[in-house]
Amino acid sequence: IVEEVLLDIETGDYDKAYIKANSIPYTQDWSSDIEEKWDRIRESLLKQIEEYKFKIEEIYELLPKFNCGSCGNPSCMQMAEKILKGESIDNCRPCSAENAELIKKKIEQINKKTKK
Repeated sequence: IVEEVLLDIETGDYDKAYIKANSIPYTQDWSSDIEEKWDRIRESLLKQIEEYKFKIEEIYELLPKFNCGSCGNPSCMQMAEKILKGESIDNCRPCSAENAELIKKKIEQINKKTKK
């Protein structure tokens, strides 16, 4: 299930990842070592989900929030997700040049941190 959660995070399906990460029930057969290990894995996965959501929010805050659809997405939040995954900010026509540059810099910062 850990691999499934990681895949969900990678594809941006955070709600699904969150549900899966929290869905494994503890069983009587688990030793305390297994419980502790799963707790650490689960906490790590949930932290990754929250960090990714935070990055999307940072990008979203710089978008015009018109939800006009001119970029081909139904909402600016979905555009923010796609920008984080590599789509060009240039697809957002109402975005100011200043904010577009800020978004590009933010993506560069995120990519530098990710590669470390």
